[in-house]
Amino acid sequence: MDNKKDLSKSIYIGYTPRLILYIVLVPILSVLAVILFYKAFEVDDLLNIRYQELGSINEKILDVNKQETTDKTKIDTITLDMEYSFNINYESNLEFTNKVVGDLLIVDKSNENTIYYEDTFDLLEEEKEIVSIEKDYIINKQVTIPYKDYIAQVEKYRNSYEMETKAYIKVSEEINYNSSSNNSYYLKDNANNTIIIPLTEDNLVIEKDTIDTEKRVNTKPTVHLESPGLLGIGVIISILAIFSLTQVITLIYSVIDQKSIYDKVVDKLLKKYKNKITVVTKQPYLRGKKKINVNNFKELLKINNRVKTPIKYCSINDHNKCQFYIEENKQVYSYIIKAIDLEKKD
Repeated sequence: MDNKKDLSKSIYIGYTPRLILYIVLVPILSVLAVILFYKAFEVDDLLNIRYQELGSINEKILDVNKQETTDKTKIDTITLDMEYSFNINYESNLEFTNKVVGDLLIVDKSNENTIYYEDTFDLLEEEKEIVSIEKDYIINKQVTIPYKDYIAQVEKYRNSYEMETKAYIKVSEEINYNSSSNNSYYLKDNANNTIIIPLTEDNLVIEKDTIDTEKRVNTKPTVHLESPGLLGIGVIISILAIFSLTQVITLIYSVIDQKSIYDKVVDKLLKKYKNKITVVTKQPYLRGKKKINVNNFKELLKINNRVKTPIKYCSINDHNKCQFYIEENKQVYSYIIKAIDLEKKD
């Protein structure tokens, strides 16, 4: 019997530790799987829109970081030529709307935050442009400002109130787009596209820089597989997460709704051989004794019939592990039953 396989040395994890282990694994594996799936796929819900703008005064293009100075007494109107070049990064279905707005502002000369008069007006009505494929779209716009008329309006205001003021026209372009989902998004910040035209200075000085910017805006999401390897790992981890979840359900169900295989086997032995079995609370004292492990309960019965010594039963871990043993002089015959071993055989 000593040469037979010792089942008592198999690795054992109790019911409670197993339940806790699987409960902890379920959210960890689930989150990890989600992260891997997210990294495996590229979700592109941003549209790159690259635009460039140029401004001109009286048909003369203003160079970058340069100034155009003109004697204002010789100007009746100011013409602003604006060219916007759009480039989108993939095929889409967008409707752009754009318009030019002017603000006439009369403010305190020493504190521009103090506004005495403000009038907002459309310099160019809203226009639409449909963008559907990946290519460059160029929008050319020309705005004429009745500069001399606005100077007269400001002078009339200043003469009426005899106040120390300064005045200017702030010209802004508003660009928006509508997606196929009928959601409207604001594309550009007016502060980045504003021309200030002074009305009370002796000379007309307009500063205008060329702007070359890339803007990313929300559109309908598109999904592309980026890493098949991460996708494969994510699938494996998802399977492990599902397995852990099923183990949690199985372990809980085995306790709540029915007896486990372990409980059925042990209860059957205790009931069938109640005349041969004595229930004890402690495992055998082995100092100075030889422990002999047997592979099944039948072998223990044969020894019991031979030595006429009762079989002792000790619960080591409720519902998970117990020991049946016979003590004879300096020898202890032992048979251990584990829930994990029975579940593997099932």
